[in-house]
Amino acid sequence: MTSLKSITIKLEPPLMEALSRAAVTSGLTLEQMAVDAIEQQFEVALRHRVLLSRLEQMDEHIVALAEFVGEVSAQPTETQIGSICRFRSGDGDSA
Repeated sequence: MTSLKSITIKLEPPLMEALSRAAVTSGLTLEQMAVDAIEQQFEVALRHRVLLSRLEQMDEHIVALAEFVGEVSAQPTETQIGSICRFRSGDGDSA
């Protein structure tokens, strides 16, 4: 079992009032409402980080693909660009 830690938060009066109203409306305690809000914010922040990481990975792969196509098309022999791709347009078959 994990040991619990405690924190103290200070809120401006308008935010405290909004939090209190939300707690009453949802049937939660003020403390649970604050904990839920913090948990949700952490979840959003984590998902945002994962999304940015995946976007960076995709950017790296697109650059690598562009470099590869550039190298192939720069070769002195006439390479058919379509022959280096395993996916074909038309009947949907792949090589």
